Formats: sequence, C-alpha cells, structure tokens
Amino acid sequence: MERRKFLRAGIAAAAALAARSKSRAAEVPEDLTRRPRRPPVLALHQLTTATQSFPSVTPLFAGILLPSAASPTIMSDSWSDFQAQVQTQANAGYRLSCFVTIQNFNRTFYYAACQPGTGAWQLMQVQDGNSFANVVANYQNQYYLADFNIAFENEQLMYYAYLLEGTRNQSLQGPYNYSNLRSEWNTLSTAASPSQMVRVQAYPTSNGAMYLALFEAGPGSYPFHQWPVFLGTTTNLSTSQSFESQVQSLSSNTLTGICYEPVDGYLAGCWGQLQNGAQYFQDLTWAALSALVQTGRVPVTLTVYPDAPDWDDYFEANLAPQVMGYAYAVAKNGQTILTGGGGLARGPNEASNPNQPFTPDTRINLASVSKAITGVGLEIFVGQVPEQSFQTPFLTTALTSRLSQTPTSAASQVTLGQLASMTTGLFEYPPDGTGSAEGPPDINFSVGSPPQKFGPYPTIWADISDYLAQTPNNPPSYDYNNTNYAILQVYMELVLSANPSDPQDYLNYLTTNVLLPAGITSAITAAPDSQEMATLSYSGAADTGPGYYREAFTMVGASGWVGSVQGLIALMNALRATVLLSADTIGSMFVDAIGAWVSQANPFGTAYFKEGSLTTTVNGETKGLNTAVLRLPEGYDLAIVANSAPAQHISDIALNAFIARGLSTTNLPSGPVVMATVSSASYLPNVAPGGFVSIFGSGLIATPAEDWTNAITGGNLPTELGGVTVRINGAWASIAYVSATQINCILPSSVPAGTMNVEIATPLGGMSPEVTVAAVAPAFFTYQASGTEYAVAVFNQTSLVYVNAPGAIPGETSRPAMAGDYLQIFGTGMGPTSPGAPDGVVLTMAYPANIQNFAVTIGGLSAPVIFGGLVYAGVYQVDIQVPAGVAGGAQPILLSVNGVASATGVMITMQAQG
Repeated sequence: MERRKFLRAGIAAAAALAARSKSRAAEVPEDLTRRPRRPPVLALHQLTTATQSFPSVTPLFAGILLPSAASPTIMSDSWSDFQAQVQTQANAGYRLSCFVTIQNFNRTFYYAACQPGTGAWQLMQVQDGNSFANVVANYQNQYYLADFNIAFENEQLMYYAYLLEGTRNQSLQGPYNYSNLRSEWNTLSTAASPSQMVRVQAYPTSNGAMYLALFEAGPGSYPFHQWPVFLGTTTNLSTSQSFESQVQSLSSNTLTGICYEPVDGYLAGCWGQLQNGAQYFQDLTWAALSALVQTGRVPVTLTVYPDAPDWDDYFEANLAPQVMGYAYAVAKNGQTILTGGGGLARGPNEASNPNQPFTPDTRINLASVSKAITGVGLEIFVGQVPEQSFQTPFLTTALTSRLSQTPTSAASQVTLGQLASMTTGLFEYPPDGTGSAEGPPDINFSVGSPPQKFGPYPTIWADISDYLAQTPNNPPSYDYNNTNYAILQVYMELVLSANPSDPQDYLNYLTTNVLLPAGITSAITAAPDSQEMATLSYSGAADTGPGYYREAFTMVGASGWVGSVQGLIALMNALRATVLLSADTIGSMFVDAIGAWVSQANPFGTAYFKEGSLTTTVNGETKGLNTAVLRLPEGYDLAIVANSAPAQHISDIALNAFIARGLSTTNLPSGPVVMATVSSASYLPNVAPGGFVSIFGSGLIATPAEDWTNAITGGNLPTELGGVTVRINGAWASIAYVSATQINCILPSSVPAGTMNVEIATPLGGMSPEVTVAAVAPAFFTYQASGTEYAVAVFNQTSLVYVNAPGAIPGETSRPAMAGDYLQIFGTGMGPTSPGAPDGVVLTMAYPANIQNFAVTIGGLSAPVIFGGLVYAGVYQVDIQVPAGVAGGAQPILLSVNGVASATGVMITMQAQG
C-alpha cells in the first residue's frame, strides 16, 4: 500500500469560530517583493535530516497446490521486469498458473507461479474497471482470462489480466459487495444455463470491500464463501470461524479461486470439482511457498495478504522518542493478539516509585476517550429505558429545575443525539491558552480570558448552567466541546434517579451495563490511583522535573475515566463480539458519532477513532497525555496511551502504523532498494521540476549520513554526496542529504512532466525507479507542535518570528498572526520562474514566479499573494497579507498554483479576536 503522508496529521481542526477579526490598516512595505530571506531553520531541517523509517510487515500467501513437475516462480517489484520474467519463462516452455500483486512502499510487487505449457498469451495492466472488461471482451474470440488481480497503486485501482490462447464462455460480474455477489452467484449457478465462479478478487473502498468475479459456463452448483483469516489463531477457534477449517470441511470440492478481502480481514473463495492431490495452504511466506513448489507441487490459485502491521517497531520508532512512557493493545476479530509498552509511567526523578515501567496494565486518565465509554453506555441506556431515543430533547423539566441560570431557547430543540455527536449549534467556547476551544474538561479547569472566562466551577451543574445560558454562535453544526458530555452524564443520572448523586448514578449504571459485561473490573474506573503510585504526566521523554498528578474528575462522562489499554481493548473486543450491543447498533454508533467517534477513510476501508488529550502548564512546562481507541478495517482494534503529548496525534501514529505497512526487508531484492519517491515537503507522490524530492529506500549507503553543508564549493551545489548521484532525463540532481534509507535532492528544472526513470547510483549498486513528474506540485514545509502540523511561516520583519502561539516552538520566538500582517511562507514544487533560476548553484537573488497563478486561503478566506518565487535552491517563498475575518486559533492554510492545491491538514495560528 502506498506510503502516504509520513509525518502528516490526519484530521483537520474542528470548525472555525464565527467571530470576525479586526483588520489592521497597513501599507505594503516597499521592500516586500525585493527582500526574500534565507529559509528559516524549520524549513531547512526538513531537507537535511532523516525522516522516520518505514514500518515492515511480511506478505503471506494462501491457495491450492496440485501435483506437478518442479516449476519456476517469479517475484518482481517492477511491471516491466515482471513482464520480462514471464516472457523468459514462456521461452523456456512455461505459462503462468496464477499470479498476485501487493502494494507497498509506493511500489507494486508481483508474485507468480508457473507450470509447463505452450501457446500464445497476453499480460496486461489497465487503470479502470471498464477498460479491464473491454480487454476481456475484445480478446474472447481468441483468448480466455486465466487469472486476474485488482490492487491500489498511487491512490488508484489497477487491474491486471493474464490471458491464454483458447476460448471459454466467460463473463465478469461486478463490482458487487459480498452480499450482492452471493445473490448473483446463486442466480447464475442455478440458472437454466448455469455458470460457475472460477476466480474472484476483492479490493477496498471507502465504503467497504467490493468484489469482481469471473464465471464460466458449465453445469453444477459449487460453493462460494468468505470467512476470517485469523492469522496464527486458528487452533483457538471453533471450526465455524476459520477459513482454513472451512476449506478442510468442504472436502468434496476444490478451491478454484481465492482472494483476500482487506476491509474485514477475510479470505473469500469459490469451489469447483474435486481435484486429486489438491492441498490447501495458508500463512506461508514467499520463500516457504517457493521451496514447496520445488518439491513437485504448483499453486493453481493464489492470494496474498499482509501479516499484522509491525506495531511494536512502528511505535518504538515514531512514538517512544517523544514520550516518557506508552502502552498499546491490539485485537483482531475480537481477540487480543498483541500488547506492549515502553518507557516509564513515573520518571527517574520522582520522589516515590521512580522508574516505574509503563506496561499494558498501567492505568492513566483516559481524557476524551471517556466519551467513547459514555457513548456505549448511552446506546445501552436508550435501548433499555422506555421513551428514550436519540431524537429525545435533553432539556427536561427535571434538568431545567437543577439549573441556576435560564437556558437559551435554542437549547430546548437540542436532542440527545446532537449532544452525543457534537452537532448542537449551541455556544462555542473561546480558545484557552493552548488554542483549544473544547471547553473545560472538568469543573476545576477554566477556559477563555477575562472578561469572558468560564470556570472553574463549584459543581457540574454550575458549569452546565453557565454553558446553556450563553447565546449560540451558529445554527446546528459541528462543534466539539466537553460540556455536551457532562450534560449527557447528568441526563442519565436524572432519568435513573429522582435524587441523583453526581456522578455516582452514572458510574453505577455504566459499571453494571458496560464494564462488567465486557469483563472489566478494575482496569477502568473513575477513581485514579494514589498519587504515590499513579501514572504521572510529563512534557516528553527528556523531562527531568516531577510529573503532574491528575485527581478524580467530576465530569467523568467527558474526560474522567481512568484505565489501561488492557481495559480499553476488552471494551473493543466486547463490541466486536456484540456482547454489549447488536451489530446494527454498533455500526450506527460509529457512523452517527455516538461517543464523538471520528471516521477517516483509508485505502483499506474506513477507520473510526476516539482520541483524548490533557495538558497542564507547570513552571513553564506543558505536562500532557494522549490516548486513543481505534476500530480499524481488517477486523483490527487498537488501544494506545502515552503520558506525554507526542508531536503528532497519537491516533495518527496508530492509524499510520496500520495504513503505512511495508514488506519485510527480507523479501526485497538484495542490494540497495528504492521504496518511494515523494515531495520532501508533503511526503506525497507529487513532485515537480525545480522542487525538492525525497527518495526512500534501504541499503543506499553503508557510511554515516551527511548533508551538503561541507560539499558546497564555489557557489556550486553537489551532484555527488556520499558516493550517491541522481540523474533524471539526462540532468544531474543537486543532492542535499544522503543516508542508508533516504536521499533528498532537487529535481532539475529541465525535467518535463510525465513518467520517467530516475537513475540512482550508490556505492552499493544502482537503481532506476519510475517517477511521475507534474508541472507543479505545491507543498508547504511543515513542523509539528502540540500534535498539530503547521506551515513554516514567519513575519515579514527583520527579526525571525514564527507564526504560532507564544512558546509553541522550543527555542524560537513566535506569535499568532492578525489581519493585515504580512507573512512569508516556505515550500517547494511551485513551478517555473521568470527569469528561470539556474540549477546546481547557490542562488544570490530571488527568482519570481507569476503570482497570478498563485492563490492562498486561510480558514477558507482568500489572502492576497504579493510575491512567490525561488529564494533558495529548491525552496520557494510565498508572501501574503492576512485577510480580515479569519477566526482565531489554528486555521487551515491552502496554496494552489495553476489550480493544483497543496495538501490539506496544514495549519497556521491566528490571533483570537476581541
């Protein structure tokens, strides 16, 4: 699967505040378009340092073997090479018996088995389903479809066909979801002129898995089924649960087609007549399968699927360096399959119990993950309590009587479902000191600044009373805030008891109806551990000060549950097993965001997650924590917690560990290997002439990493660094950084748009991967701060001041931007300049681009572009003026050049408006 957005945050910030900025009158400085600055260190750092490494998993294979003479197998990571190998084997008297594809590291890997055979053949690759169907139809008078595959490559589906000389009465059916394909299979196999399914392929979409099947005319009705793979756990399951066990039970037939359905982690297969000597295999590595083939058996149907993502290695590389301690638990199809942790729950300088390891049993405040627990309880509550539904208005007489202030009239229209999904349209809290507008996570917290300050409050009712009395900001729309779940907590309490004891009635109900049925006793409670033993919060892995202790929260439903990843994964397993709720209710809970779940589509399907974070400033240091639970495709669930706030949201780290899987290095060709060629700013496969490019791989050099600092001589940039050279379309690239796993270089400006080979020479060998070059591929350089990704932007002034909240960037000066401010933002891939900038030299002047082709928006509002052009080799500077009307806090910033937009999810900090 394509390695996407290596360091990017995933979900954009919540809806912007509606208040409007006050514009400052200002004239454009005379020297603005003539005074480009050297790119700030945060931009150059991205070009001359390593990016975190790729994770790795192992591809596993399943299928049917039949007796045969020993035959060759084929593995390749290049379509042209795969075609050449197929031709070589054809010349030696072999034809393909089956083949499969799998995508990793921006590359497609091809695996095939051969068997003795002669006759003409065709091997084709097409980019859409209609073209694929046309290929089959156009060749059907001379060829039949022997095997086919469907897979993603660079964010699009690719279809692969292998056709052999001869004719068969074939038809393609689909794409269908599994249920519809079963209906079609049943119709065709029992028709007056029946057809049998002989091959089937599945592929992921954002709405679930889809299937395409090949049928051939012939009598008889044979099975078609899907069951979970259950890697490594078959022996612990009943025979009705495992695909392998089901194959063994269908002993009167033989598989003719098999595929991996990646959304839920199923294998699907179609059966035909019994074949003597047929042997089913599953969970074999390619090396093991190739060795088996040499013993006189050949695969006649084959599929490939990834082993579990390498969670531990990924978290160690991408999380451990940033936090004092963390733990995670992974489940597959309702069974916990992996737990782990690292670092410390209590740092080395604590007075009591220092160096306490962080384990899967370590308990921590779950922050807003508490809302997911409340959401499950609310679903049960609505199903159990008569006359309650998600359409029920929450503002009952019993609730109103407990308020000390008169609620706004709009509150009477708000339902339980709107509270649970954060779509009330009621008052939006002003940002606190960290830029968060979520409102207080507990009654002892306060947000906003005088004269409009909320909290601390003496009781939960005081908080709710104050909130409901405020004038709404918007019509009903999404606004994430904690008080919504405080209201749900007390609503349940009032329904359950005429004289509720906050929050005891809520706690008793959820303990009885959620935690205990899920098998959770002490792993999740509302009471924190004692201060001498509890997990403490820290500023990061190197925090030498005392940790911060969090006492019990009154707003348990919003932020106050305390638990371990073992407890959280038990809850997720109970949902998978439908112990707590029906499958339909669970599905609607995620889709309708009951529990404030967030959905995110990915190439494997749709993931749902709930994340929580809490930060507190102690003696100038921000002590924080970050937690998350995720329901992932392929049947995976994940719980992960950390007692520091990493640079990237912990949910993004976890989701990327699942999505950004790669092949094990033991399955890669020997010598240096290129895995991806992407923009050095966005880490997406969008590159443009004159822009910085990052080439990721393995075994590129055997010497220490180095950058071009000492290799720039006489104003000339190096075209060789560490023995590495890069050439494309006959032009040499300037190289800024090399390591064993990464090359950062500048694509020559003379390279035309199109797909071509990059010639890479290293001391350990050469490679020629393909790259697709676009005319423009605009991208901002970015950095992470408090879990959010920000564009590298500075104020247009003599001193270097970044655009962000004060203190957001350690060691640097920063402040938010206001309407009228002039900013300089840095990026790459923005296209040609006039005059054209020379390649391979240190630039001594700015080279402007046509700013009529540039457009920038902040928070959706257009910002005037005053200058855009190259100011440093490969680095573009864009000067803008901040428009009036942009809301305060982190706001999305987008750049388009000639209509091509930069990546979403990049933010810039605006001054809160008074």
